[in-house]
Amino acid sequence: MAPGLHRVRRQPTQHRNAAEALLRRLGKQGDIPSVSTLVDVGNLVSIRYAMPVAVFDLADIAGSVTVRLSAGHPKIMSATGIGELHPERS
Repeated sequence: MAPGLHRVRRQPTQHRNAAEALLRRLGKQGDIPSVSTLVDVGNLVSIRYAMPVAVFDLADIAGSVTVRLSAGHPKIMSATGIGELHPERS
């Protein structure tokens, strides 16, 4: 779990990322509920690769969407403000 959660007074065991929550639910209940085809595919990818995956209905998004690999250290907005993401330090 990210060490930054403690800095914003979040308990990692109480605020799990989506992939971890799905994996725990699958382990406890043996399945996850079906929501919609799009959400179900996102959940399956999250479970398979143990990482959060977001899915969006493009019909509900105004403007254009760009998907790309990050270059360097992207700026992120966190609960403590704008900073740089350094996953190699976690």
